[in-house]
Amino acid sequence: ADLDAAQALDPNIGPMDLLRGRLFYEAGWNLSAKCALDRFLAAHTNHAAALVVRAGVETRLNQHLAAAEDYARAIAVTPEPGPELYLERSRALASAGTNHLDDAVRTLDDGIRRLGPLVTLELFAIDLEVKRKSFDGALRRIDAVAQRVPRKETWLAKRGEILRDAGRTGEARSAFAAA
Repeated sequence: ADLDAAQALDPNIGPMDLLRGRLFYEAGWNLSAKCALDRFLAAHTNHAAALVVRAGVETRLNQHLAAAEDYARAIAVTPEPGPELYLERSRALASAGTNHLDDAVRTLDDGIRRLGPLVTLELFAIDLEVKRKSFDGALRRIDAVAQRVPRKETWLAKRGEILRDAGRTGEARSAFAAA
């Protein structure tokens, strides 16, 4: 009602559909949020914040590939995207099904190339490698991270867990013992 009143007072007040979209998103009114954000983005196709909010709405609506596309567009139009955009795009792709796990990992690798080897990106990449049964890929990532950190216990334990999941019990015991 406040937004409607403000717009009645000044029809050129600003991006009302964006404001409505954010308000509806926060209220959990996902379909209303999507409609308002679709209207706003039809006129402002490269508005990064609107793309991110709409991607969040699409995630709530189980439209994971649409969310991944909006996150990709937000990454493309943001001069310095943060790691959260790469993580959210990767999560959306992973949620879209196992046939999108490769794209989810590639998204994280793109973020790592652009932002550096951030642990948050590496951890999710390791989890996705395990999910797609690429145990050697996960182990390579763990080894790379472990080389950069002074305390290796956590990474050795994670290595042991992955080796155990891969059925390599002898190597897993060694990793746990080293941890």
